[in-house]
Amino acid sequence: MIVWGNNTVHVGDLRDGLHVVARRQDQHCNQGWLGSSTQKGVGNLVVDTLTRGNIYASTNINLKIGTVVAASMIDYTYQSGAINRMTLDITNSCNASAVVKATDLGMLPARISGFKGTVTLTDTATKSYTMPIDFTHGTNTLYNTVGCVGSGTLGSAPSSGTINVTFPTTGDKPVKGQYALARFTSGGELLANWTVTQNGQAVEATVVNGMEIRTKKDATGLWLDVREPGVRFIIR
Repeated sequence: MIVWGNNTVHVGDLRDGLHVVARRQDQHCNQGWLGSSTQKGVGNLVVDTLTRGNIYASTNINLKIGTVVAASMIDYTYQSGAINRMTLDITNSCNASAVVKATDLGMLPARISGFKGTVTLTDTATKSYTMPIDFTHGTNTLYNTVGCVGSGTLGSAPSSGTINVTFPTTGDKPVKGQYALARFTSGGELLANWTVTQNGQAVEATVVNGMEIRTKKDATGLWLDVREPGVRFIIR
């Protein structure tokens, strides 16, 4: 089964075999299979039950899976060096032995929801990513297009790297809340030695239109906390 962009495919029970979800240039498939090489765009794959088999996914297909029955794998390792703005949503139940695999942090989907297994990053090289964050929509994951709002356990990641968060310092007031850069149910301590800069500056916090944007690291990963700064009294 091969799914290209600009299509929505609905499968009741997906089992066995190689399942390629991609643009044709991603997988080096014969263009003659599905017409013109100019056909592209965002596509959708909806699977009620993933009984067996692995899905090899790309950066222009949203995945929606009801139940992941076995220790299946969803693999994003065919690309690297980009930001994956697509989503992976598991809406019913997920086998705890399932795996989401990607080359690097940027290739993880912008949202992974309902996943109960292990997230594995295969490229251990130290990399830098630029993540432009829109603070005006709030933390609704529908608006998350960079970074990863994730579920599951981060089991393997590079020991260091840099995320440069960019955002305008003029204009609308940022909306209070928590914004994920790379966040998981657990395992986020693997990113403890990563560097997060704000607009290229290594600062703990930036104040924009009366709101404080502060970098956070904890057991879930890397994220930003936007809040109203409290009143400070300095006694000398």
